[in-house]
Amino acid sequence: MRAWILATGAAGVLVTAAAILPAASEEGEAAERKKLEGTWQGYVVNGRGERTDRGVAKLTELVITGDTIRARDDKLSFGTGTYKLNLDSNPRHLDPTGTEGQVKGLAFTGIYTLEGDTLKWCVANPRKPRPTEYRTQAAVQFYMVLKRKPADNQR
Repeated sequence: MRAWILATGAAGVLVTAAAILPAASEEGEAAERKKLEGTWQGYVVNGRGERTDRGVAKLTELVITGDTIRARDDKLSFGTGTYKLNLDSNPRHLDPTGTEGQVKGLAFTGIYTLEGDTLKWCVANPRKPRPTEYRTQAAVQFYMVLKRKPADNQR
C-alpha cells in the first residue's frame, strides 16, 4: 500500500510539473522577446569580431518586435520576417524566416547572446548548418555585433 501511495504521489508530481513547465517556458520566452525588442545597429563583423566598429557591412537598423524582425542598411531594406527562439539551447537560438522582401521564403538558423544593450548574433546562410561559434565565414555564416539605439532615437 505504501509503495502504491508513493508511486501515485510521484506520478501526480510529474503530471503537475508537466502542466506547469510549458507555461513557465512560454513566460520565459515572452520575457526574452521583450528584452530583444528595440532598434539595433552595428556591423556584420570580420572574423570573430576583433573590431566591432567596422566590418563587412553596416546594419543601420535591425528592428525586433515581439514577433517580427526587419533589417536594412543605409540604402537597402533586407526584408521582414518572423522569428523563433530556443532558450533551452546553449548558446540560445534565434531563427528568422523571411516573409517580405529579398528574404521572403528563406529560413535562417542562428545563435545569440544578449548582454545589456549589446546583441551578438551569428546567422547561417539558408541551407547551411547552424553556427557553432561566433564568427563571419564567407558564404557560410555572418556574425553581427549590434548596439541598442536609445528609445528617443528609434523610429
